[in-house]
Order: sequence, then C-alpha cells, then structure tokens
Amino acid sequence: MTLSGLRYGREDILQYNSKSNSINGLKILNHQLFNQLSRVTNKGLAKRRTKRGTRAGKRCKRVILKSQCSNTGHFNRIRPSNLTDLSASTTKSCKNAPALPSIFYTNCRSLITWKLAELHSCAEIHKPAIICLTETWLDLSKQQAINIEGYDPNYANRKNRLSGGVSILTATHLSATVLTSHTTRTISAIWILLTAKNCKPIIVGCIYHPPNANQTTTIDYISTTILKLTPKHPNAKYILTGDFNKLPVHHLCDQFGFTDLVNFNTRDEAKLDLILTDIKEYKTARKLAPLHRNDHCCIYLDGQQCQNNRYGRKTIRLVTPERKNAFMAEPAQ
Repeated sequence: MTLSGLRYGREDILQYNSKSNSINGLKILNHQLFNQLSRVTNKGLAKRRTKRGTRAGKRCKRVILKSQCSNTGHFNRIRPSNLTDLSASTTKSCKNAPALPSIFYTNCRSLITWKLAELHSCAEIHKPAIICLTETWLDLSKQQAINIEGYDPNYANRKNRLSGGVSILTATHLSATVLTSHTTRTISAIWILLTAKNCKPIIVGCIYHPPNANQTTTIDYISTTILKLTPKHPNAKYILTGDFNKLPVHHLCDQFGFTDLVNFNTRDEAKLDLILTDIKEYKTARKLAPLHRNDHCCIYLDGQQCQNNRYGRKTIRLVTPERKNAFMAEPAQ
C-alpha cells in the first residue's frame, strides 16, 4: 500500500487505502510543510500554525480554522467532497474608548436649605458619577447632614466663617483619593484623583474664586498645583469645575491645553461657572434649571461608556471543482 500526497488549494490532504492498517511510505511534497503533515489528526486536517509578529496583541485579528470529516474513524479515502465548509471564528477587537464619568455642577450658595432636597432629586434623575459644588457654606457640624445615597463626599470648608467652601461627591463605584485642598479668604479648592476599571485616571478640581479676589494669585495657584500633580500622576487627565467669576482662564487653556465646555451664560447675562478639561472625547455641557431660588444654573456633562469588544462569525466555503462547475452551470439572472 502506498501513501501519496494530493495538493488541493493551499492544504495538503493525505489519501491511503483503508483495507490495510499500516503505512508503507510517505512522500513529502514540501519540506516546509513537514511539521504540518506530521500533526495530521483523525479529523482530516493538520492544525495550521500562523506566525505572529512581535507587535501582535489584543488588536490583532485571530482566525481559528475548524474542519470536519464525514468519517470520524480512520482515514477512508479522504477527498475534498468529504470535507464540510471551513468555519472561521473571527474576533474583532475594537479600540476601547475609555469610560468617562458624567459630571453635575452648580454654585449652590448655602446647601443647608431646600436646595439639598432638590440636589437629591437631581442625583436620582441624572445619576452623575461626580457632583461638584461651590459655595457650600458648610462646617464640620453641618456637613454631616449632606448624605446622598450612593455617593462619597469630600469637603473643603472655610474655617471660622460660613462662606465659600467647595465639595466633590463621587459615586461609590469610583475610587476617589483627595490629593490636596486649599481654603482661604481668596480661594477655595479641592483636588481628587479618580481611578476605576476601564477608566482613565482623572484628576478633578473644584475651585471657587471670589469676585474680589486677586486674579493673578488664583491663576498662579491653579498652575502651580497642576505642575506639582503631573509628575506624580503622569497619565492622568484633568477636569476643572467651579465658579471662576470672570477669571481670565485663557492662560490656563494655552498652558495646559484645556477646553471650556460651557458655551452659555450661567448667571443672568454672565458666564461665571466653567468646566475646563484636556479630555477631547467630552462634548459640550448642557444647561439645567437652577436649584431652589438660586441665581446660578446647574451644568451637566454627559459621560461616555466604554465600547465592548464585538465578536462575529465568518464562514469560509471551499471552492471545489464540483461547486465551481455547478456555479458556472447556473443561468445568469
């Protein structure tokens, strides 16, 4: 009995007589296919190995070939007609867009009023990941009353005076760490670091600049803080929210590449409240109604969810002579 190699397309298929259980000879058609022919299984085809380059990774398309034979026992005159269609499971790995948190901001001007009840309603309706508040007018005793379910509070209150003050409330699924805070007569600020699964590290700053405060001092403080935090968190992006009271923020935008996402007036005919960020995926913020009898409107910035990998299935049909002749014999439509 003789074992011969038949070349069909790009696959090498073995053929032998099933009356004998021994193999007398082997002919190698191609030396480069020796390893492939030596791994022939009882399903008709050798497992095909593909060379992966050094840059192959998650984004590389991987095709897993599967073949089936009509005879699952020994090889019984395996022909191309005995093989079913090759089924290729194709995995398409798309580039994941990072999950960006949604943000709710307002200048509340004293939170221990009916505004707190409306803030609870806004959190329940919009479900933002981050809530930033300025002019909270809180102290250690009053801040205990600020308890919104599903959020962890972070405060920076004025000492010995009920004015100013800022706060950032983060959703419980986010990991928030307070980096620094600063409260004086001229500025109130708090900076936190957000980390979460499938999310970029983001540094969020909430700043209140009083109307009569020195503008140069506030700009220098913001610039110095960012320059100090960047070496410690080089991969982090920035989001700055707050009441800037006509502070010339174009210097900060030019220095750090920030973009102002607020394109509407936030108090009467003036734009005092801003959201600055260097994250290009964010879109323009939306204007919401103010809290109870407040003269500052609320601002909402939509987040962006992470895109999951998409999986598809692809079927590859073998072009056999029989199929080709049948296709050519079909009348043209």
